[in-house]
Amino acid sequence: MKAWLLSIPAVALLLAACGAAGAGDTGDSFPPGIYPKPASFPDWGSPNGCASLKNVARIDREQARHESLQALTQWGQISKWRDRHLSDRAEWPTVRDHWKHKSGRGHALDIRSNKVVQGPAKRSPYVGLVRHNCGRRILKRSWWVALCPGPYPGTAKCTLDAAPALTGHFMLLNRRHHWLVWFTYP
Repeated sequence: MKAWLLSIPAVALLLAACGAAGAGDTGDSFPPGIYPKPASFPDWGSPNGCASLKNVARIDREQARHESLQALTQWGQISKWRDRHLSDRAEWPTVRDHWKHKSGRGHALDIRSNKVVQGPAKRSPYVGLVRHNCGRRILKRSWWVALCPGPYPGTAKCTLDAAPALTGHFMLLNRRHHWLVWFTYP
């Protein structure tokens, strides 16, 4: 009987630890002011959804040019947890799928200025898809970046014109001074 009574506090501690570990995914690590629930998940052939406009700042082009690339320097390189911190919740299903099928570290994104095309999201080739499924307002608050993966040792250099199928497209937003990826293709 005493052994049972002594194990109740141990069980309570274990349950509290399990609850705290589970809460870490959506609790303090991902504050809702920076990582609110997505606006929607349209049926558009991609697992990602449409980002919420909650706390999204207007685009400052000069800031966007530099800070969006800073966010992308770690994208897909470190861990699923890091990619979740670099992305809006709307992108989390894509992050999950990427890391589920990933074997080791991916290739770095080539963010040298001559390899990058960027600007307001309305310049993206996916503007029609995003506008139709997520609306004009999110496009006005998003920054688009297109770049090549790489470098790939032993292969020809990737350029946006010569290798459009290899080009990665990203839409980012600035929520409370955090540049977050919310749309990727492919």
